[in-house]
Amino acid sequence: MGSTSSVYRFPRGHTPHRWKLGTWAEATVPKLEDVASRCGDYISYGELAEYLFEQTNVRTDQRLDYWIRHVLGMVLDYCDTKRLPALPTLVVQKKTGMVGPGFSAWLPRIGLPATQEPKVLEWVAAQERLKCYRHFGADVPPEARPTPTREYAALLYRDERSASKWTPVPKATCPECGTVLPMSGQCDNCS
Repeated sequence: MGSTSSVYRFPRGHTPHRWKLGTWAEATVPKLEDVASRCGDYISYGELAEYLFEQTNVRTDQRLDYWIRHVLGMVLDYCDTKRLPALPTLVVQKKTGMVGPGFSAWLPRIGLPATQEPKVLEWVAAQERLKCYRHFGADVPPEARPTPTREYAALLYRDERSASKWTPVPKATCPECGTVLPMSGQCDNCS
C-alpha cells in the first residue's frame, strides 16, 4: 500500500468515506505486521481503531462495526495480492477473542467454502495467525501448532463445562422389554 500524505486534511465533516477507508487500510498493514512480529500477539478491534485515529488523524463518528470491516476487507485484498497470510486474523473481538464475520471472505481465496460457522472461522484464523507470526519474523517454536486466542479458548472451555453439567442422565430401562422404568424401579409391563 502506498504512503498516506499527512499534508492535506479535508475540512471537518467533508472527508470522503472511501478516502478514509483507504487511509486507515494503509495504516493498518504496518500495524498488523508489527503485531505479527510477536508470537501469540493480537489486537482488539477497538485498539486498532484507536491506533488508526491517532496514527492518521482521521476520525469518524460511525460505529466501529460499520467501517472497520471495510478496512480489514481492503487489507485482506492486499494480503491476497501480495500472497501474504491473512493479517486481519490478528484483529479480534475483545471479549470473545474471535475474528469478525468479514473474515469468511478469505476462505474461498485459500480453497475453502465461505462460512459463518464460528468454529471453522476460528480454526482457519488460528492457522493464518501462525502463518503471520512465521512470515513476519516472530520467534515461533518449530513445533508450534495453531491455537485459538486466550479469550476464545476460555469461551470454549466454559461452553464444554456448562454442557457437561447439563448432560441428561440416561433413564433406567427394563432389561427385559426396554421400557423406561417408573420411579419405583419395577417394570409395570413385566412384573
